[in-house]
Amino acid sequence: MLVTEMLKLAPSAEQREALRATMRACNAAANRAAEVAFEHHIANKIALQKLVYADHNAAINIGRRAVSHAADDAA
Repeated sequence: MLVTEMLKLAPSAEQREALRATMRACNAAANRAAEVAFEHHIANKIALQKLVYADHNAAINIGRRAVSHAADDAA
């Protein structure tokens, strides 16, 4: 049996800024993935991941999973 709980984050000022920076980086990755998808007329998320992975990892400095999710959201 699965239980779902609601919780409210109460981050410190430093943690809040880190969360915002992470959200900005993920949004930038998704925007860039959408641009690449539009430029190359790609709707397949696996093909898009192959095109954007190295670019995102180096330029935006976010993790693999975040890059994959950004490409999936854009496709």
